Amino acid sequence: MSYQRGSNDNEMSHAIHKEYTTIDILKFLLSILVVSIHTHPFEYRSSIADLIVSNVFARLAVPFFFISAGFFIYDKSATSYAKYRKRVLWLYVIYSTLYTPFMIRSIIGANCSFLHGLLLLIRYFIFGYGSLWFLSGLIWSSIFLSILNHLGGKYLCKIVIVLLMGQMGLVYLNATSSGLVFAITENAIALMNALIYVLAGYVIAGVFKENDAGYIFFRRTLLALGVGFLIIILLYEWNVSGGFTQLVNILLFIPSLSLFVEALAYSKRGFFRGSFNGKRMRSYATLIYLWHPIALNMIATRIHDQTALFILTLITTFLIASIILIIQRYCKLLRWIY
Repeated sequence: MSYQRGSNDNEMSHAIHKEYTTIDILKFLLSILVVSIHTHPFEYRSSIADLIVSNVFARLAVPFFFISAGFFIYDKSATSYAKYRKRVLWLYVIYSTLYTPFMIRSIIGANCSFLHGLLLLIRYFIFGYGSLWFLSGLIWSSIFLSILNHLGGKYLCKIVIVLLMGQMGLVYLNATSSGLVFAITENAIALMNALIYVLAGYVIAGVFKENDAGYIFFRRTLLALGVGFLIIILLYEWNVSGGFTQLVNILLFIPSLSLFVEALAYSKRGFFRGSFNGKRMRSYATLIYLWHPIALNMIATRIHDQTALFILTLITTFLIASIILIIQRYCKLLRWIY
């Protein structure tokens, strides 16, 4: 397990992302679905449609993003990897600053003591507030990968299995606890999810380098998706209380993994190559994911129809992202971050 993967990081990184266009397209589409998690466009129209779109398909997004991050980390040299961590940390600091008013509003709404509020604020900054848990997860996972790199990657697959088993225990503890234990396990579950998916992507990259991904068949992904979704719907119909979201995240491990491998295989075969600007789609995916909560907070009090809220949030976020990408042409910092 080593980060020494090539002599020219910039050339290699560009080649990798250019080659895997299908992954870039899926990132963009899944970032749009993330907006539906927080707006539920079908909530008052069809409970089944709402479940499938907002609680199943949309929740493939973040696991897919983490797996993708782990996959591309594999091809970074030590220098490139250090730059990657620095870039993610900068993103986290910038967006934590932008999210601070929402953190404070949440703390005030909780009507807690000053000390409790201060602890909540610290918790938000360390583990991420709202959608920022994704960046927090990337940072903590990259730290773990660095440690693992020094120890050696001999037991990497076994570590992933142990983490999955530990995650199930955390979900049970979270669903049956309250107060401080609930808060701690909630953050632990989020970080564990991130680590498991990033490591899975890293493992896939190692396997992919040794084997041709072209043998993967689409029906395998359909089967994995079908089984995962069936279990989730059954749990929903049985009114499983507490930890439902965490259970969904665990059950979507195989479907999201299968979806990524399938996208990898299709990218390798040249699907969509040259038809889309992969870098631009990745930038839009990142910006939509990070800016949609801000856009949602800007317009939520004025819109009461969930479908309209979803559409307007998406349009507003897309406009903000487009403006940032235009400014990016003249701003070196923005070009580096996105």
